[in-house]
Amino acid sequence: TKRDLYEFYGAVAPWILPYLESRPLVLTRYPDGIAGKSFYQKNVPVSTPEWIRTESVRSESSEKAIEYFVADDRATLLYLANLGSIPLHVWASRIGSIDRPDWCVIDLDPKGAPFEHVVAVARVLHDVCEDIGLESFVKTSGSTGLHVMLPLGRSCTYGQSRSLGELLAGRTSRNLVRVFLLGEELKRRGKKHPHGIERVHVVGAGVMGADIAIWTASRGFAVTLQDRHPEILARAMQKAHAFYRKKLKQPRAVQEAMDRLMPDLRGDGLARADLVIEAIVENVDAKRGLFTDVEARVRPTTLLASNTSSIPLEEIATALKDPARLVGLHFFNPVAQMQLVEIVRGAQSGEDALNRARGFATALDRLPLDVKSSPGFLVNRVLMPYLIEAMKLVEEGVPLAEIDGAALDFGMPMGPIRLADTVGLDICLSVAEELSGPLNIQVPQRLRNMVAAGQLGIKSGSGFYQYDARGKPTKGGSREPRNEPITERLILRMVNESVACLREGVVADLDSIDAGMVYGTGFAPYLGGPMRYADTLGDVGIRASLDRLAEEYGQRFQPDAGWLQRELFQR
Repeated sequence: TKRDLYEFYGAVAPWILPYLESRPLVLTRYPDGIAGKSFYQKNVPVSTPEWIRTESVRSESSEKAIEYFVADDRATLLYLANLGSIPLHVWASRIGSIDRPDWCVIDLDPKGAPFEHVVAVARVLHDVCEDIGLESFVKTSGSTGLHVMLPLGRSCTYGQSRSLGELLAGRTSRNLVRVFLLGEELKRRGKKHPHGIERVHVVGAGVMGADIAIWTASRGFAVTLQDRHPEILARAMQKAHAFYRKKLKQPRAVQEAMDRLMPDLRGDGLARADLVIEAIVENVDAKRGLFTDVEARVRPTTLLASNTSSIPLEEIATALKDPARLVGLHFFNPVAQMQLVEIVRGAQSGEDALNRARGFATALDRLPLDVKSSPGFLVNRVLMPYLIEAMKLVEEGVPLAEIDGAALDFGMPMGPIRLADTVGLDICLSVAEELSGPLNIQVPQRLRNMVAAGQLGIKSGSGFYQYDARGKPTKGGSREPRNEPITERLILRMVNESVACLREGVVADLDSIDAGMVYGTGFAPYLGGPMRYADTLGDVGIRASLDRLAEEYGQRFQPDAGWLQRELFQR
């Protein structure tokens, strides 16, 4: 009731009046109560008593003066309450120093945007401010918006404040919008291609195979999941039930999803499958043997795909009579969260097979990114030097929390050491060894020793960190402040390898690299991806930094030859 509002403002007046002093107010009035319609009011009504303080401020947009309320005392505050004013919109500047605002306010309330996206942008802006030493606060603005508020203490002019807000929000929002549009373009490309797939057969019920099968069934496909070990299949089915209960919630929907996912010890689902996805151990001989058997049991029109994370497709295709039907469908862990799927083109992959793979990935609500078959493809090729550099820092005695903290403060969703533990140190070792020859990567001895000792990361309860039953670090997981030399070593390894991929034609262009690394690894979206980040820093500065690091730490930092090929950087 209005009485409640009146009493509330009277009670809080001693605390809010010092903040309201000499600040123009915009009212939101509810003349018919909180359940009725409201309206904004800037200009004071002509019936306003003379004892109420008002101030005239010229409007930039209308070029006219607007008369605002100013609540300097309890009586004025109660008068505004009696008008049904909920809430009061308070200017960031005070009368007498309008050109010296106390605050720079970045208003985030895009029409139609999900609130979680608004929250994500607010967090990014807060982190950016923190990185450059600016204090900032995030506050709610209605039910769908947020304000990022920077206290200025009247140290800046109005023009400087506006420029600051535009610079912070402008560059960040441009990068975030670009990342969004890159994702939309990948979706558009996939939607162009019909896939003709209804039944999917997944071979290998380990972590990746099970997750691929579970997600595929959740998207409406009939899935058979094959593994020769009954206990592994049983764990996969239990995992599926837990996932569907959490995602789908309704018992009927959960049961329908479970009905679409069938365990398959003998591979009976091969005969009716439209698509077979191989997700077994990362060993080329094992994959060749499997595809020889699969090809003999499927229909001539069945699409064959490997989820290999690093083995060139040509090495697997030698087992097939018709290698044109083989493509790479490289998912990322965790499958339910990572949006990217690399569509790997082998030397003999047919265009029809690639188009069907793109369409299928889009039907899974995933983003298909075309990559050339080469060691590590794009994401693992760029990510592995970053992880290896983090492990070298560990060998140098740098605390785990300092390494991960540097990456987190840069904007990565997870530190490289935690990421290695999450992926699995055995998987990291397998990929590193696969890439060690063609990319001249030196595999850290500590990684070899840990895998040999069964310290595989989260899945074994012990890796670089120790983990409890929920997969949370039990010690050593505290975050340390950002360390710039560590950040430089980690991020420039990724940026340099990105340029190498561009030079070698692993992907088509700069945008593909940025899309792949943002959606495949979570590379700081507000920076727009590694190539956009390189563009921001400037290639001359990056080459100088790489030369300096190469002198100090070795040839792994040698600038790639692609930095000198200016045509590669044309957008």
